[in-house]
Amino acid sequence: MENSNLYGVFLSKAEQHGDRPFLRRKEGGAWQDVSWREVARMADCIAAGLLRLGVKKGDAVCILSENCVEWIAADLAIISIGAVTTAIYASNTPEECAYIINHSEARVLIAEDCDQYGKIRKIRKELPALEHVVIFSPTGAVEPPALWSLRQFMNYGEEWLAGEKAELDERRACVSREDLLTYIYTSGTTGPPKGVMLTHGN
Repeated sequence: MENSNLYGVFLSKAEQHGDRPFLRRKEGGAWQDVSWREVARMADCIAAGLLRLGVKKGDAVCILSENCVEWIAADLAIISIGAVTTAIYASNTPEECAYIINHSEARVLIAEDCDQYGKIRKIRKELPALEHVVIFSPTGAVEPPALWSLRQFMNYGEEWLAGEKAELDERRACVSREDLLTYIYTSGTTGPPKGVMLTHGN
């Protein structure tokens, strides 16, 4: 898998570096290390949760968030199972979010916090295909299966992993350089945004 898809490149490095720092984030005014192993485990649980929801190869999964550790873990999870990461600018309006979610036909959206999720609430009736929303940092109670906190969703995936790890490995092994990796939507300054299609090989 190492040379066949982008997740394989990450995984080979995670196995090599283990508990060494992969990313850093600021918490309480101090920088904290996040290890390769920790991010790989987050990606495992998120990927398992997506499989458990029925996300298939080629399905789009949207991420509406600023850059953060969770964004990277979610991205790795999505692309590892052959789904397609579809990033939405955190600055986008509700209407712009609706266009991308509908155009990509995403069933699952991952949002940074309740402020970003608030955009989705405003346009919820305009999103007939969207079934599930995961929030990295919710400020109140959320109720699966339509709305999850990241912790709830990772627990959901982890439960499934206990008996289905072989299925996750099989899905990951089937992702090739020719498979879609991401849709990158343009800003849409001269018309509706265009979804640029990039493969793992790209």
